[in-house]
Amino acid sequence: MFPTEGYDLSRITVYSLDVSNASEAEWEEMWEKLYDESFAAQLPGWLEERSAAKMEIDLTD
Repeated sequence: MFPTEGYDLSRITVYSLDVSNASEAEWEEMWEKLYDESFAAQLPGWLEERSAAKMEIDLTD
């Protein structure tokens, strides 16, 4: 579990990435982007460009 302080968790977005044909270098780049805190501001746009599917889940109910 990650710390939730400072995050609005009333709605979450789940992205599905197609990595079936990804090279090892592409796979490593993806994981680096996901875990790089300095990339956090650009991450939503990066995920939008590469996602095969996106689902938004409202957790306020």
